[in-house]
Amino acid sequence: MSLVDVFVGNFPQIDWTLYSLWVEGLSVAEAMQKLRERGLVTSQSGYCKDGAENNLLASDLADNYRLFGLWESMLHQPVTFSEQLVFQLDPTTQRMLVEQYYALDSSVARELLGRKLTSRLRKDLDEVADKTGVSLRSCRRQFDNIKRVHRGVEEQQGVFLANIKSQFLLPDNLAERYSVLAFVACHRFETSKKKLAFLSFSDFSIVCKEVMLCWSPEGQQVDDSGEPLLDKDFFYTLRDLKSLGEKEKEHRYAVCQNLGRQNLEKRAMSEIEANFKTLSKNLLNIGQGIYSSREVRELFVNVVDKVVEPLRQWKLSPEEVFLLMAAYTGVVGEGTVQLEPLLKASFQRFMKTITVIITTFHRAALGKNNAG
Repeated sequence: MSLVDVFVGNFPQIDWTLYSLWVEGLSVAEAMQKLRERGLVTSQSGYCKDGAENNLLASDLADNYRLFGLWESMLHQPVTFSEQLVFQLDPTTQRMLVEQYYALDSSVARELLGRKLTSRLRKDLDEVADKTGVSLRSCRRQFDNIKRVHRGVEEQQGVFLANIKSQFLLPDNLAERYSVLAFVACHRFETSKKKLAFLSFSDFSIVCKEVMLCWSPEGQQVDDSGEPLLDKDFFYTLRDLKSLGEKEKEHRYAVCQNLGRQNLEKRAMSEIEANFKTLSKNLLNIGQGIYSSREVRELFVNVVDKVVEPLRQWKLSPEEVFLLMAAYTGVVGEGTVQLEPLLKASFQRFMKTITVIITTFHRAALGKNNAG
């Protein structure tokens, strides 16, 4: 009797260019056209100049697409995909497959940010595709991924970022983007009004990460009952900011003295001094009202309406706005304008985040005007 050792291997050869075309949503015919536009055709051994027969190219593309299609249902659950044994894929390859499949176009993410991810919206994604220039199939993939991630973490206790990374095995930068989408959706922040149209997904990412970091209870953005959290105790203390409003003249004098030492231009100083009362009132009203869930939802609208737009009209530069916000907060922090200790700490915590929102939105507003 003869003894025969048999070894069966199943290590798929992944054509990453074709995978990116598949993720992009291109059909086999569209992928062929794309490759030809690049002066390339594909084969299992790599890329070569034009000359392969159409049927061989189409067959090779179809084989690759068929393989990617077999993985798609598993890619919907990356943890399961990482544990499956049907396809022999090393961890690095698995991570690359998941990362590319869950990739987000910033323009698409901005269009979907804050909107209800309903079946009706999915049917109307052709409008998003037309506006962004991203293929309809890719828009649908991104829509489905955003909805899947949101559903996976919206009621999961803990922090959005950590939960997304553990459940969907996404790298930090991509998990952060999904955490912003989930955070805005869970708290129903208003982001789609026309007056906010000048803001990019990157702008919202900056400010939402700051809000998540500074206005959530430490280590928790969803509680053990599945409810999204912001620090209500902190918001409650801000209701006493009226006491700072009552010191408006003292506050204005201290801020102007501070800015004067920094050699701010006379024009900017004149605008700040003349409009300080209104600006301070609007800032403090935002802080006092944020205890209400409705005011939380309208936070970005209120900041643009009541703070950013006036600052833009005063023709303050980004640097001047930053100095103004730093002085407005600093004279309280250093005790020149005195507040009760707990309120002082809450005011500084509030202003740290609201300053990031104001400066980010103000810079974006100036960029929009310059582009116009």
